Amino acid sequence: MREIKFRAKELGTGKWVQGDLHILCTRPHIHHMLYIPDKSYIDLSTIGQFTGLNDENGKEIYEGDIVRYSLDDRKDIGYIGFHAQSASFRVIAKHTDFGIGNRGGLHELQLEVIGNIYDNPELLKQK
Repeated sequence: MREIKFRAKELGTGKWVQGDLHILCTRPHIHHMLYIPDKSYIDLSTIGQFTGLNDENGKEIYEGDIVRYSLDDRKDIGYIGFHAQSASFRVIAKHTDFGIGNRGGLHELQLEVIGNIYDNPELLKQK
């Protein structure tokens, strides 16, 4: 069974929290996986879903993560986004229209999480 969880930045502290997302309520929040009674009120613009995959170092990959990837002979940097037309997570990069993943998905790529679009947007400007 696929694990469905989210992460977002906590309001006030700016700390990343992970867990169950509760958005249809007065104060959207995330119940921490380890501290279920605690609620973290979150910045809605930073919500990202877990892709179900880990990078080559074992780090969980979330929507909004910036990754270094390699496919065939090409190495580049992109970010993880959700592609609505195919209902799948993709690496979105400058050199592609909809990202890569057309040949079966992210699991075909060697991925390394190097940051995220909220904390490290400058990484996407690097060549």
